[in-house]
Amino acid sequence: MARKKEYKPLLLTTTVRNPQRYKSLLNVLLKYNGKILDNNIIDKVVFDLISQKIYIPMYIKHIEHLKSQLIDEDTKFTTEDTNEIIENSPQQHKEAGFDRGWPSRFDTWYKLAKELGFVYYEINKPIEFSQSGIQLIKSIEPEFAHLENQIFLNAFVKYERNNKNRRVLNTNKPLILLLQTIQELKRIFGNTSVGISRIEIPLLLCWHDSDYIALAKLIQHIRAQYNFTPSEEAIYDQCKIMLNVKNAKDENRFKKSNILHELPDEFIRKMRLTGLISIRGNGRFIDINTLETTKIKYCLEHYAIQKNKFETVRAYFDYMKEIDKNLVSIESIHIIGISEREKLFQKWVSEFSLDIGNL
Repeated sequence: MARKKEYKPLLLTTTVRNPQRYKSLLNVLLKYNGKILDNNIIDKVVFDLISQKIYIPMYIKHIEHLKSQLIDEDTKFTTEDTNEIIENSPQQHKEAGFDRGWPSRFDTWYKLAKELGFVYYEINKPIEFSQSGIQLIKSIEPEFAHLENQIFLNAFVKYERNNKNRRVLNTNKPLILLLQTIQELKRIFGNTSVGISRIEIPLLLCWHDSDYIALAKLIQHIRAQYNFTPSEEAIYDQCKIMLNVKNAKDENRFKKSNILHELPDEFIRKMRLTGLISIRGNGRFIDINTLETTKIKYCLEHYAIQKNKFETVRAYFDYMKEIDKNLVSIESIHIIGISEREKLFQKWVSEFSLDIGNL
């Protein structure tokens, strides 16, 4: 029986922390675009990810000849070494709709990419990459590097807590809630406001709805008591109220270390991928990137209201995969290397006079 919906802290994923790995993971899977997803395809993806050192099982770090190869980023593991690693790295993991072991591990790798509209997959159905997923992979190329922030912004500005991939009661858009709360704090404390403190982020992660005014008032109340240095226990107590934590069993499910440290770190890392968020005060504060005020205004004007009308996972994916051309520019940016710059300067000197007296 499926667990009933409840209020939960926001956990996007802790499986893929480094944004560079998203592109690498998707780039490996792209080879199988259009193929029917089954355990055979998953085995091939697992092999590719491990041989290319994108996924590093713990077994590697205990075997000297593998550990020494790991340091050399320009080489892959051999077929023999890769098979050895896979055979000695059983995955005791089970995800709904996938067999236990590596198939379920596959789902944990790509689950958020599916939720963000990059690639759609189900067992025994074709793997389907969206244009947004393909553009994210394209950002590996230097002249398309700008696409990384833009594609993540395109996804996170639409992302809804209670989508069909999640069984939660929370109803808000995390990026929108973050931006609105920071703006409301600036209204309360003035434009010199430093944004939202890192210790206050857990309140946002556990927040029930999109009422940013009430969230900002709660933060104001806490600051009135503790300034910017509330105890971890004080913040955790507020989170427990929001999560309806009543006993030790509930506390074990919603551990203080997770809510106050791991989840905020992961959330901040993901929100920074959008380019709209800056870190201030040696990492203590999260603020709006003032260089992106036009985009922020556009996002709040066009995406503040939740859609929340998606009856299936597929319908939600189809919404998430769409590219807003006001946020994403797929044109390449010409990168002039040092040698090209030198050639350009020499050409300029040969064709134009350096005598500026006639200007």
